[in-house]
Amino acid sequence: MHYHGRIRPGGNMNPMLHDLRCAFRMLRKNPGLTILVVLSLAIGIGANSAIFSVVDAVLLRPLPYPEPARLANIWLHSPGIGIFRDWLSPGQYIDIQNENHSFEEMAIARLTSFTLTGLEQAEWVDGMQSSSTLFRMLGAKPLLGRLLVPEEDKPGKPPVAILSYRMWKRLFNSDPHIVGKSITLRGNQYTVAGVLRPEFRLSAEVMPAEGP
Repeated sequence: MHYHGRIRPGGNMNPMLHDLRCAFRMLRKNPGLTILVVLSLAIGIGANSAIFSVVDAVLLRPLPYPEPARLANIWLHSPGIGIFRDWLSPGQYIDIQNENHSFEEMAIARLTSFTLTGLEQAEWVDGMQSSSTLFRMLGAKPLLGRLLVPEEDKPGKPPVAILSYRMWKRLFNSDPHIVGKSITLRGNQYTVAGVLRPEFRLSAEVMPAEGP
């Protein structure tokens, strides 16, 4: 059975205040419960803060590049053959690039990994093979040396690579004379053309020239 009523103004205690006083009396009688409640509250706040931090960094904040709203991914979509989302092949990229009237600039990139040898011990490093246009699109600036140039997108050019600031510091002890030196990736020699600035965020540590 439910009873309904209305408290007269100024007559009885505010319902919320009454509930809080009852709760405090119960917690005083049960200090262990008090610790548990406070701990649970702290964990809950911490978990919510952590979740918000992840959502904020991944979903809410813009990409850490100039004019992020103008950047877009291009996917292959062929539902007729069961392909709903796939990466473009180099040939498809070239075809779209030749017929492009919508984008100011285009780039192709592929995440990969390399075995770096020639140091005291071999290192497994994250890498990315991309066209030279990617760095310009993302507003990258070199700390040392230069970035890739369009001529290096073409086959047959001397192999060069760009190092991330993190890799340059971690594996080459921030060598100020690293530009022009050779590194060995998967048994192939690459000349270091430049080192990226520390504020440029990219998961790859080494970026050899790799045209379409």
